Amino acid sequence: MPNTLCETVHMPAKPKRPRDPHPKTDATRRLNDLMARMEQLDEQALQARLEFGCALKEERDAGTSQDTIARDLDTNREILRRIQRRYEDSLK
Repeated sequence: MPNTLCETVHMPAKPKRPRDPHPKTDATRRLNDLMARMEQLDEQALQARLEFGCALKEERDAGTSQDTIARDLDTNREILRRIQRRYEDSLK
């Protein structure tokens, strides 16, 4: 069973070193806080992509064409295909 969202979608997860909970300088503390925030936002973005992929698959299964979805979202079909494929791969 996958341990992280990255592993769920077959993205290599970087091994994480434990972060020093008490950085020594104010600048290091600020950078530490920002790094933690970036990691949290990365996880949220990945979760949003998976949810989007799920909704996309449901819409396609309901019969909406990929061209229609791409046109309505002002994007291209390849991006939609990749997102949906990543979601489907996460189910395996």
